[in-house]
Amino acid sequence: MNRGTRNSILLLRIFVGFLVLYLGLMKFLNLTSRADFIFGNTRIFDSFYQWLLLPYNSLWLEFFDTWGLMIVGVLLVAGFFTRSASYVGISYMALYYFALLDFPIVGEFYYIISDHVIYVICFILFISSRA
Repeated sequence: MNRGTRNSILLLRIFVGFLVLYLGLMKFLNLTSRADFIFGNTRIFDSFYQWLLLPYNSLWLEFFDTWGLMIVGVLLVAGFFTRSASYVGISYMALYYFALLDFPIVGEFYYIISDHVIYVICFILFISSRA
């Protein structure tokens, strides 16, 4: 891999890391929607997401949703355990993507491909390039 490609992947990893860290901080400070709002309006895999919203799952779900994003962001920015953080990031983005999917519309603004798919592609790049 040449130097320009390597530096581009490094910058992408740092910026995606800061973005994921920011998303986790916003959830921690309750400035963005909570998991019960996102997972409560699902149309695909509805029984799975309803199971996640049961009262005995809410504590670990909020912990996982908030702190997991922040940890993934910090690991990506720092460059430690990048591949492991990318695998966790892929699972997060898949979880959010399918929660918002009402085929072919994703959320309110997207048609099939949302920002979650772009993040997954970035995480796959980090894994395959050993960023």
